[in-house]
Amino acid sequence: SFLACPDSELIRRRIRSMLDGQGLERRVYWGDEDLPPQFWQDMSSQGLFGGCKAVVVRHAQALPEKTLAQLSPLLAGMNESAWPIFCVEVPFEKGGPKIPAALKKQKYWVFAEKKGWVWISPGLTEKTLPDYLRAWSKDVGIAVPPPVLRDLAALLPPDAAAVDSELAKLELALAGRRELRAEDLDLVDRGRGRRVVAAQQGRRDECARLGVAEARAALAQAEAQ
Repeated sequence: SFLACPDSELIRRRIRSMLDGQGLERRVYWGDEDLPPQFWQDMSSQGLFGGCKAVVVRHAQALPEKTLAQLSPLLAGMNESAWPIFCVEVPFEKGGPKIPAALKKQKYWVFAEKKGWVWISPGLTEKTLPDYLRAWSKDVGIAVPPPVLRDLAALLPPDAAAVDSELAKLELALAGRRELRAEDLDLVDRGRGRRVVAAQQGRRDECARLGVAEARAALAQAEAQ
């Protein structure tokens, strides 16, 4: 499977929904690091007693072309003991994800597209955020009148983790009231959107400056704050 989305939280949520109830051991690797021998063993070895594992590759867009070619015979073999999930965490351009050319030309990518094994999401955008808010409204049982929903969408950043945080804050503040009102939007952190965008750019700059391991540690620390 391939997941193409710029929002890491939506990627994680999609993986959880795919694996929920499957009883699979999950192995996570990173495409911007050298894949260790364990990865190749996970992809090729048969599980004991019919066991199966999910082999997740985050930042798969960073896999070198040589590595992409090395994957071809493994993916062609359809190992039933391994469910590979490649996360292509790239921005959208001209209405679609910016898939690296080296990946798009691989036969397994073309095959996955034909089979419908490629999940594509633009993340949260001006167009998709209202539907995201409607789904939240339905899930938690809080009515959101259309004008309030429109204004709320305009205040929130294009980042699922940040949006979820603001929605949880609103839900808590309502203290059992089941309708969101215009005055409740004063609780929304109106500067958060700018900070999220700035933080994302800052993290990209930091990744370029630091080594991969150091950058990942910095990102984990930033996300925990």
